[in-house]
Order: sequence, then C-alpha cells, then structure tokens
Amino acid sequence: MRGDSLDRIRITVAAAVLVVVLLGAVACGGTASNGMDTAGAGTVSVPARAGAETATAAPDGRETSIATITDDVSRLRGLPVLQAIDTAYITREELGVELEDEMAEEYPPGEVAVEEKVLKQLGLLDEDADLVDLVSGLLGGSILGYYDNETGELKVVSSSEEISALNEITLAHEITHALQDQSFSITGLLPPEGSGNDDRDLAVLALIEGDATATEESYAAERMGLADAFNLLLESLGAPLDPGSSSYVEHSLTFPYIEGGEFVSVLLKEGGWDAVNEAYADPPQSTEQIMHPQKYLAGEPPVEVREPDIAAALGNGWESRYGTVMGEFDLKEMLAGGVSPSRASRAAAGWGGGRLEYLERPDGEQLTALALAWDSVSEANEFTLTMQSSLEELTGSAFVFAAGRLPCLTTDSGTWVMAQHGSAVALVKAPDDSTGDSVARLILGL
Repeated sequence: MRGDSLDRIRITVAAAVLVVVLLGAVACGGTASNGMDTAGAGTVSVPARAGAETATAAPDGRETSIATITDDVSRLRGLPVLQAIDTAYITREELGVELEDEMAEEYPPGEVAVEEKVLKQLGLLDEDADLVDLVSGLLGGSILGYYDNETGELKVVSSSEEISALNEITLAHEITHALQDQSFSITGLLPPEGSGNDDRDLAVLALIEGDATATEESYAAERMGLADAFNLLLESLGAPLDPGSSSYVEHSLTFPYIEGGEFVSVLLKEGGWDAVNEAYADPPQSTEQIMHPQKYLAGEPPVEVREPDIAAALGNGWESRYGTVMGEFDLKEMLAGGVSPSRASRAAAGWGGGRLEYLERPDGEQLTALALAWDSVSEANEFTLTMQSSLEELTGSAFVFAAGRLPCLTTDSGTWVMAQHGSAVALVKAPDDSTGDSVARLILGL
C-alpha cells in the first residue's frame, strides 16, 4: 500500500523508468504501429515561457522546440491545447528543494511513521529502511521533468535550455499530462486526503501515467531515429529506478508507467484513443483491473470487503491506526518475497477484494490484519499454499498445524496466522499466536 500523499507526489513527477520500453517502441514501431487513426487531430501551438525554450534540429531536419513538440503531442494524442502551458527549466538542485517541500507538505511525519511500520510488518520494507529517505533518493535521481497539476506549469530538469533527446521525450510525456488536465481535469481524479483506498488510487494513477507513456512511445517512434534512441539510453544510464529491481518501493513507483502503459495499450487496441478518453469518465477501480485489462473492459468490479471492529473486540488499549484496500499488486509483491515472480503473479491473480487494518497498543505492540476475498475456492487455496511457501522461505520457520488452533508461524518479530473459509482468507501478523488466532477467527466469522 502507498499513502494517498505519495500518490499525489507521483502525479506531479515523472521518473525516467521507461527508457528500455521506449527503445523497444522505436525499434518495433511502438504504439504508433497499432493501427490507430491519428490523422486529422487538431493541433494548436503553445507559447512557452520566455527564456525557457532553445530550438534544436530533429533527426528529420525539422526544428524542435516546445511549441513543435506540443503540436506533435496534441496531434498524436488527439487532444487540443485549450490554454497556454507555461514551461521552465530548473536545475537538479532546484528540483531537490521542490521535492523536499512537496514531501514535507504532502507526506506528514506521522503518516510516514505508520505506513513505514505497516510495510515492515508485511515484509515489504527492510527493518532498517527509512521510507522518506528511500522515496526521496529514488525520485530525486530519476526525475527528468514534471507537470504541476496544481499550477498548470511544466518544468524540465536540465542544466541547459537546449532540448536534448532526453528532454524531448520528457517534454512529450509532461505535455501529455497538461493536455489531460485541460480536457479531463486529472486534478479532480486524484484521491482526496485519506481516501482509504490506496489500491484504487494507484489504478487511477496508472491510467493517467499509462496514457502519457503510450503517447510518449508514439512520439519517440515517429520522431526519433536509432542514433537518438541510443543517445537516450546513454543519457539515462545510472538512473536508480530499475523496472527489474526487487524493491517494493521501486515497483510501486514504476507500476503506473509500466503496467499502466500496458493497460492503455489494450484500450488502444480495443477502441483507439476514444476508448482511453472514455476511461477518464469511468476510471479503473483496482490494480487488478490494470493488471488484467479484460476485467476492466468486462466491467468486473472489486468486491468490497469490510473487516469487523478488531480494536473493540480485542480491547486492552488496541487502537486502529491505518486502514486501506489491500489489492492484487500489493499481494503479488508480498508473495514475491519468498517465491518466484511468476508463481506470485499466478497466486495473486484470483484476487476479488481485500482490506488491511493496522493496529497498535500504547506499549508498542503491533497487529496487521488482512481480510481477503477470492474469485473461487480453488484460487483461495492457491493463494494460501503460495503464501505459506513464501513466508516459510522468508522466515526460515514453518507453519504449525495443531488441533484447536489455526495454522501459525512464529518469528522473532511476531506470529503469522493464516486461515481459509471457502473463498475468504484471513492473514494476521500479531504479537502472539493467541491474539492472531482470535483476530483471524473474527475476520472469518468462525
């Protein structure tokens, strides 16, 4: 799970995580080769902020400027420019200051502390990791530009105002965000503070970023030759965000771009940009719909899962500190900690709905409870067997199956209790097996 504030930070920054994807698009024809009819889309030139644009020669000999990039993006995406887009260049140092201010405003220390504890409870974050430092470090070294949806301003991170190949691709992506905002008000699509559904929030973000990524790929395929693509790769080397990394935080940051891009590609094949435009009026409701676009197209919504009042049932000072929807993406990441990525994906794919609640006691004891609904009993079976293997591999311990007790696995940091009842599963991390057993039974109504 990712806090709502971090979701808002993601939409104001674009990380350079898709160079390999873009190179593939250039080599294979990319999104532009999918049969879409982009001819005849209206274009409007946009004046840039004074001093913020230096034209350069493109591979086809045409002068490249912010105005010409905007014209091309508007034509390729089929969205008009309804108002001028202010554009400016900033240094990486200036970006660092802006990012620090954004993190401080949108991600208060209290929220960070709780989310960090939850991630550590679930094994998604190392015990000695600092979440803010990790996110800031990953973003600060990878951001090439961003569109500020609050001010409508587009900024490019560069020490020079000359438009390099990498700047050009960044501008294509961020100009797409500006056009999205003008046509669909992406600011209004962003989650309110404390929405309680991080999974849906990430899915909406994946639509927005996937759209910009698909447009970016079309732009690169049309405008860039192999030499420029190679230079783009060289310029990006050393960026810390790696789509192949095993880090949960990195995966959550790249998800909107990579899986979101694949989601939008499916919409494009189904109905072109009209299908993408329609998705803004009916955005995806879960990461499951992003990861399995046919479920979105079929109108298969997630199941709403409600947990009982665990704090009231336990008493003894227990207090609920955090609650959100536990989606397929997060479950896949949990499973992948101890089994192969392919096995984790298969086991998470039967997700129907889920809820997470995190509780604390004044003495510092912690409890995390997951209530999960699966599409069928067999898929619930597959999940529990895979989660058992994953947790046993991660902890070096084994689940104990004893008469009168739900299966439990004890570690130095607490006890995991897992139980299944039909297509429902309870997974609890508690201070001891007795507490975990009680909460799991409460969730399943046993």
